[in-house]
Amino acid sequence: GQEQYDEQQYYAATNTGLLVLNNLKFMLWWEEYSNTEDQDEYLNCLYQTVSLEVNHSRREVERFKEEGVKDVDGVGAAEIRVVMAEQLLEDARSTETEVDYVKTLALASMRAETVLWWLSLVTTDHPTDDSMLKDRAGWYVGTASSVVTYARTIISESQSMHGLSGLLEEAAVILDRAVL
Repeated sequence: GQEQYDEQQYYAATNTGLLVLNNLKFMLWWEEYSNTEDQDEYLNCLYQTVSLEVNHSRREVERFKEEGVKDVDGVGAAEIRVVMAEQLLEDARSTETEVDYVKTLALASMRAETVLWWLSLVTTDHPTDDSMLKDRAGWYVGTASSVVTYARTIISESQSMHGLSGLLEEAAVILDRAVL
């Protein structure tokens, strides 16, 4: 992510930051699932939470379209991500393992979040300039980097997250090398 940011590839850097945050979201949800007494109830609540996020994103896209589309590309990018989030939400129902279920819900949640990111770029009457993209990309890359560092500390101090250290290292590699 940082390399992309330094090369002024702000969309790519933002995407890398989001991918890292998605991995970390999965890790958090998997840890919560693993430590809850009623795992079926946890998964049901998680599905409902992600479903609400996806539905909210769908409503936001529809609201933007009702107000008149000023930036077809931005609204189109947001709408594509809503469709992807809806499909991932549906796909979660047919996963074979709980791990895949939680991973798929994390992806659906990330896609729903990116809908709002794209819509936030089309809220003005003028094109989005590089300084705005630079600020946003810097925030996502910085946040992802901070969260990876924090998660490393927590994992090193906690035996309960031992199995997730591989995912954390994968997130760190993605962030460092910006492999998409």
